[in-house]
Amino acid sequence: MKDVNLLHRSARRYGSKILHFLKQHRRGLIKTAGGSAVFSSLILFGYDHLPKQLPYPNWLSEQFAVEKPVLGAFSVATPTIKYGFAFDTFTVAEAKVVSTDVFQRLLSEKGRISPEKAADLAKIAQSYYDFDKMQNNCLYTLLTRNESEGADYFVFEPDLKSYILFDLKNQTVKEVKRTIEIVEKEVLGTVKNSLWETMVKNGMTYQLADKVEDALKYKFDLRKFEDGDTYKLIYDEEVCEGRSVGVKALKAVCIQEKSENKPVFAFYYEGAGEKGYFSKDGLPMKEGFLKSPLKYTRITSRYNLHRFHPILHYRRPHFGTDYAASHGTPILSVADGVVEEARYKSGNGNYVKLKHQSPYETQYLHMSRFATGIKAGAKVSQGQIIGYVGSTGLSTGPHVCFRFWKNGQQVDHLREKLPKSSTFSPEDVVKFKKLSNDLVERLENITAATHEVNVVKPKEPTVLLAKLSPNP
Repeated sequence: MKDVNLLHRSARRYGSKILHFLKQHRRGLIKTAGGSAVFSSLILFGYDHLPKQLPYPNWLSEQFAVEKPVLGAFSVATPTIKYGFAFDTFTVAEAKVVSTDVFQRLLSEKGRISPEKAADLAKIAQSYYDFDKMQNNCLYTLLTRNESEGADYFVFEPDLKSYILFDLKNQTVKEVKRTIEIVEKEVLGTVKNSLWETMVKNGMTYQLADKVEDALKYKFDLRKFEDGDTYKLIYDEEVCEGRSVGVKALKAVCIQEKSENKPVFAFYYEGAGEKGYFSKDGLPMKEGFLKSPLKYTRITSRYNLHRFHPILHYRRPHFGTDYAASHGTPILSVADGVVEEARYKSGNGNYVKLKHQSPYETQYLHMSRFATGIKAGAKVSQGQIIGYVGSTGLSTGPHVCFRFWKNGQQVDHLREKLPKSSTFSPEDVVKFKKLSNDLVERLENITAATHEVNVVKPKEPTVLLAKLSPNP
């Protein structure tokens, strides 16, 4: 310490002499090997220790200003932070679960710990996740400081919303829930080929398309939408670390068909009475019957009393509606009911016939197989899987022939006025009216030019409002 103080006093005492010497010999110093660095260091050392009253030499600032260090001029590497660790301080290995993996063995072999320790850790972690049902492609990560000592941490991601951290050295386990932001989005799109296909092509998730179908399936056969029909949506998306991890809620839907003058609205509402989707007038979108027994499909043949049969090659009545879908697609019961028949018949193939509230019955033909538990006398609920699409019986390809019976006669279900479910309780009328008025105004203001982003900050969680128009 004494040497440092002495150096400082000497520098102040001889600072002016050092500068005088440097000024006289600066050219020679710079020409020597490494002279520029030495010269700059001497300048900085000498000037920093000059008495306060001495002026800064003009020749120094003009000739060597580039050599003077500037705060912030040096790049600083930003560490990669994930799972709460600086990845740069570890050897990192990432992989995905495959069908042959068993978690306990995976933990033991990859983490290089004994099977007994792996069993103990897996038992602790079982309260967070059922590893017996571990799915393919789940990500896991190993963090290792010293390769010779094995991994320090094993991180398992069962989904995008959380991860499970195994401290292999201290034999502890914890589950970490990631922060989820709720992003409210408004979207405009124009149908091409089908509503579901258009939504997916426009970057919306299958989950969102499924929710839209759930909102509309009682009022619309989604296979009937035509090119040029438009849709508008307001929904809440769950976002974690910049990635979409799910759809929290579909709040509002507006459908404008080219052939109709007025748009159709559906709003989600939870009141003291019922909850679900309701029309602009407060009537429930849900009805006693679904419009279709399949999701994500198209009509290939309608109810027609004079259809030319594609296999028999003569005209005969077609009392059903054919919905094409890939082999194995789930077939849904269109309403609550009881199974009357579940068997094979030559022309029908594997089929199920259901008895519903009088006077209705439905029939589903050409199944590849029946769902578990579907047999005569079994009760089924609306939307329940009763079988799977196939091509058994008199069929040209995988589809379901859906038949609808009323008072013992087969009718065209697409033309029937089917019974409705009850409305929500009267005390919710005022609240719903305000909600629907607000949502209608918002939906009507969504245009192809809407791109602005607003931030909404409720208490928890943080909500962003992003307005999109993916298909102008």
